[in-house]
Amino acid sequence: MKYLTARIAIHAAYLTGEKGMDPAKLKEGFGGTLTDRDWRIVDHVEKGFIQKAMDNLKQREPVLYAWNLFAYAPPGTGHGFERSRLLQWMLDKYSSETGEQALLEPRLPMLARVAMQEYSIVDRSGKQGRRIPYSDFERLLGLGSGEYKAGSRWHRAYWKFYDYCKSLPEDSLPPIARVIGMMVDCSEGDAEAHLRLQRELGVVA
Repeated sequence: MKYLTARIAIHAAYLTGEKGMDPAKLKEGFGGTLTDRDWRIVDHVEKGFIQKAMDNLKQREPVLYAWNLFAYAPPGTGHGFERSRLLQWMLDKYSSETGEQALLEPRLPMLARVAMQEYSIVDRSGKQGRRIPYSDFERLLGLGSGEYKAGSRWHRAYWKFYDYCKSLPEDSLPPIARVIGMMVDCSEGDAEAHLRLQRELGVVA
């Protein structure tokens, strides 16, 4: 899975009470598909640098920062604010594309929340998403039997929200991956890597 080490580094950077990154603790929830080389890369990652890279991303692209924290950081790491930011972005995007005022239809934010949660699980694990029974959607949305079905308004809206989430990792993870690459270069004795890393993090002119 592309950028897997970046996902794991974000998770580990926000673990509380941990001085380093324990690979055994990081496998859970990320598919357990890292190679030995991947683990060596993760071993070189320092939490402070990843947090600084995340802070920079927050200033430049708050929605991408929100996705990284919501999808990859440990539960309870500021998820409420980030979830709200992502939800607002998704509803605004939906309204722009459809002409509907998404905030005036309470069912749309419900669908967006489910899509966010479901895709974040898929994105972390690298596994195919579970099939949610249509009857579950009908109960959630207060619909009658058979009202949520393929091609229905609500079915189309759910998959729009899901696709919005799918577009995020390709933009949110490369800034973190660049920092990881520079840290690995530092650990391998690249004489100029420290300066490149400082410039990337904005700590030198």
